[in-house]
Amino acid sequence: LFLREVSAPGSLRSDEVRLVTARATGIVDRVHVKQGATVEPDTLLIELTNPDLEYAALEAATAVKQAQAEVLDVQANLGIQRIEQRLELEKVRVEYGVARRLVEANAPLAEKQIIAALDAKQQRENADELSHRLAFHEQHTQILEAGAAGRINAQRARVEGLRGQALLRETQVKGLLVH
Repeated sequence: LFLREVSAPGSLRSDEVRLVTARATGIVDRVHVKQGATVEPDTLLIELTNPDLEYAALEAATAVKQAQAEVLDVQANLGIQRIEQRLELEKVRVEYGVARRLVEANAPLAEKQIIAALDAKQQRENADELSHRLAFHEQHTQILEAGAAGRINAQRARVEGLRGQALLRETQVKGLLVH
């Protein structure tokens, strides 16, 4: 095998040509390398601009922040509703307890006709009505508690959906930088 060194005037051209495409559409804003330059995989080649895409990314990020604020607002409102409902429940529970004790205390007096039968009957009816109100408020409290978790979870799911959209927009904006 013979090796021989030869020199001659000329220019070298690479047989390997790579086409580079952007992940997003836009207008070329800046070109960072010249034709024929040696580049690495992470070399920034071109910067594109797309105001509509950049605005959509900003809107998406704003929507996420707004939805997060709405989660806090829903949690606060539901917390206030829970407190108000519990206060009302306890108020009716106390009123019912007082009415029931009054009926129990006055029952022997009514039997002995020390108090009027009509008064004893009104006291029993009042206690019965308070018993029904108490049952209603207990049921209302349970429904409120169950519904609160659902509303908060739905709002959080909305935040996650918007977060996904914002991430997509952010990725599209990053696609304006061609490496």
